[in-house]
Amino acid sequence: MRIDITFDSHGNRLAGHLYLPEGRTGAAPGIVVVGAASGTKEQSPAAYGARLAELGYAALAFDHTSYGDS
Repeated sequence: MRIDITFDSHGNRLAGHLYLPEGRTGAAPGIVVVGAASGTKEQSPAAYGARLAELGYAALAFDHTSYGDS
C-alpha cells in the first residue's frame, strides 16, 4: 500500500511516498529509500519501496528539496 505524504524538514515541505505492508497490524521495521541526487521518488525508489513493503517493511521514499514535488 502506498500513501502520499508531506513533511517538514528544516522549514522545507518535502513530498514522499510511504509504502506499508498489506494486512500488517502494528509497527513494522522502517527503511528510508534514497535515489540518485537528481532523481525523484517515482523512479527507482518507487520500485524498491514497493518491494520492501512486500517483504514486510515500511519504506519511505521522498523527493529531495527542490526536486519533484518537494
